[in-house]
Amino acid sequence: MRKLKVCYIQPEGGVVGARPRHPSDEVAVLERVDNIRLMPMPGRSAAAVPRAAVERLRLWDNGRRLRVGFLDGEAAVKDKVVAIAKEWEALTNLHLDFVSSGATEIRISFLDMGFSWSTVGTDALTVPRSRPTMNYGWLTPSTSTREYQRVVRHEFGHALGMIH
Repeated sequence: MRKLKVCYIQPEGGVVGARPRHPSDEVAVLERVDNIRLMPMPGRSAAAVPRAAVERLRLWDNGRRLRVGFLDGEAAVKDKVVAIAKEWEALTNLHLDFVSSGATEIRISFLDMGFSWSTVGTDALTVPRSRPTMNYGWLTPSTSTREYQRVVRHEFGHALGMIH
């Protein structure tokens, strides 16, 4: 029997029922003044066919350097996550700086076993710095490359402001 793998939007770093330190709408507008509600991203064609759904109220400022850190996890798994996450830099006007210490906007954990989730965009700024903003609950050194690509691209999409 196949195991069901679920992604869900997780506010406040995995704390069920937690109240944000700041209303996320306020934090989003402080990050980027034109943050507004949902708007599909246009494609490259003249018809502007939507290619992704984004939470416009949660987008990072253009050119933003996002510091990303790991709260736990195996080195081999972290290396694979970094390599795949960096693919987003070619598609966005954002830079992902993976750091080993200091302040971070995106904090990754692997402890919520069986669940992968992420805060959406600037909601990460409302999560206490000691808590994760993203979790990969089933990645191991032996997980297939295809599964790594699928789940890391997906969760980093959320972290950059995309929704389901």
